[in-house]
Amino acid sequence: MKKIYFLSLSLILSLSVIGQGSTLDRHGSIAVSYTGIGYNPLVIFHSDVNSSYHSNSFNSIAYENTIVLKNSFELELGFSYSEHIITVDRTGWWGGNPGISNESFSIFSIPIGLRYNISRYFYISSGTFFNFDVQSERDTYKQQGLGFYIGIGAKYEFDSGIGVFISPYFKAHSLLLHNSYFSSMKPHLMETGVKLGLMYVF
Repeated sequence: MKKIYFLSLSLILSLSVIGQGSTLDRHGSIAVSYTGIGYNPLVIFHSDVNSSYHSNSFNSIAYENTIVLKNSFELELGFSYSEHIITVDRTGWWGGNPGISNESFSIFSIPIGLRYNISRYFYISSGTFFNFDVQSERDTYKQQGLGFYIGIGAKYEFDSGIGVFISPYFKAHSLLLHNSYFSSMKPHLMETGVKLGLMYVF
């Protein structure tokens, strides 16, 4: 959690310094966002034990960069760091240590996607991202691999170039794994959240 706060403060201060000036032509934007509200269960495809991995809580900080293309499209780039806690129910499992426990893991992600501006104030976005495992209490929870995201957003830009935005989103993690595990037999993080952010348009 301390890592999240430190990264958030550093990115916001950097953005504030950059935002002292503004330009008339719009070429793109840089932004920082925080997510602390959402739903983050682990799901095993083609399995009857999905209910054993329950959503608990998570925090995420992200840096985002958009580059204007044409016809209301923008390229989305950036990176994010997230810390997840899940509640694992082993009551009906054979062997091991039965019971209920909270377990954690953290992820560093690099996304690439497309944004379509519906209007000056609203947009939709979708793309892919690659996860790198930072920390995990068990190998089972590792999410390194390729995932998919989709979201919608509302934004407001001031004359200075500074703006704010809110963006509900869904992320499906590690749909294509980096190792030899079968995708259908490994828990996948299914993350739904709401990003709150500060941006600078240049």
